[in-house]
Amino acid sequence: MFAQGDMKETIGMIKTNLANSKQQIKKYVWIETTTTCIKGELKSTKQNQCYYNVDGKLTKVATGASDQAKTPGGIKGKIVANKKEEMADYIDKAVDKIHAYLPPEGEKLQQIYASGTLAVQILDPGKKFKLSFPNYLQKGDLLAISIDKANQKLMAVSVNN
Repeated sequence: MFAQGDMKETIGMIKTNLANSKQQIKKYVWIETTTTCIKGELKSTKQNQCYYNVDGKLTKVATGASDQAKTPGGIKGKIVANKKEEMADYIDKAVDKIHAYLPPEGEKLQQIYASGTLAVQILDPGKKFKLSFPNYLQKGDLLAISIDKANQKLMAVSVNN
């Protein structure tokens, strides 16, 4: 398992890894794809080209690759338009919530560790572990980070809310 010093070192490694990733991503350009499904049915797909500008601000430019259903006219069209607006608001809130969790903040991880509520699951003895940070952003949530301690790498981040 982890000794107290090992855990401090591991939390430090995670914080360093997150900070390095935050700097490294600024060198890349990527395509962000957002798909909306309701009751298993695909409703829309949007794509943005994403990059960090010279000021360090994330910039998203619509690529034009989107697929949205055409809205019917008349009263039915107004009802559909209202539903689409409500759904767009819901999706925006969901995306904002995702961005609040990812990437994780090193200082919040440190605070949860210091509170003594951190849980450790051994995935591969002496090599791979899953650290669970309860109440990361709000009461009842759980942010988990799987790490490859042997190679000093983060393998996965998951959120249960």
